[in-house]
Amino acid sequence: LPNGHLIAGGSIIDPGQTGYCYLNPDGTFDTTVPWYGTSGMNQVFCVAVQSDGKILLGGNRSLYTPSRLWRLNTDGTADAAFQPNINGDVVSFAPFAKQQTAGSIIVAGNFTSVGGYAANYLASVTSYNGLANCFISTNPNSMVRSVSSRASGAVLIGGGFSTVGGVSKSGFALLWTGVASAETLTASPSTGVIEWNRSPTASDTLSVTFELSTDGGVTWDMLGSGTRVGDKWQFTYPLPPSGHICARARIIGGTYNGSSALVEKIISYGTP
Repeated sequence: LPNGHLIAGGSIIDPGQTGYCYLNPDGTFDTTVPWYGTSGMNQVFCVAVQSDGKILLGGNRSLYTPSRLWRLNTDGTADAAFQPNINGDVVSFAPFAKQQTAGSIIVAGNFTSVGGYAANYLASVTSYNGLANCFISTNPNSMVRSVSSRASGAVLIGGGFSTVGGVSKSGFALLWTGVASAETLTASPSTGVIEWNRSPTASDTLSVTFELSTDGGVTWDMLGSGTRVGDKWQFTYPLPPSGHICARARIIGGTYNGSSALVEKIISYGTP
């Protein structure tokens, strides 16, 4: 979290705490959050922190809502406006058009309805109130265990299905949304600021590193890790007048957030 604290999900057994907990930077339990000492969670399978500080949790039971997908405010209280009402386990999710904008969150798991609408194992809900808004007719014939969105507008899903929308797809499928990302990477020699903006539809990222090449991309020097500022990742470094910048991000997903991938973008900047 931005304050250096951690949020952990799983089958956590602390007096009064199951499902998830906050930890101080030294690993001890943070007992100052409003819900500490309550119970009612079961298991949390996936966790994500939005750039606005709110926290998404997916699992198989919630104290705060009948849904298996819920959201916490930055102070640890439940976000009462977010009510997706999913009737089965949520094991993976990914931002589509970013969680923290007027976009959507793609949800995968072992459910058959979202907000009263039929939605077999895959759906997308609005980031504002969690109501179903698309993907309700994709219709995989069995559980979806992993989902990831791509800057091209594609959505990748994996799971135990053999058909998607009546088309034979054994365990892995690509869905096309027709909405591409406005991803940009810029570097300014005058200010030294490097900025990677992956909104609106690129996958959310856990961390970003930046590298510099001054010989046309033959060799690279690691500059360091970027800082998240809203939808953007930034890094400041005394850049030479021209060169190449490589930005590389780690994306997590899958059941229990157990999968990860790397994405990267390279640009040239300045006048040789």
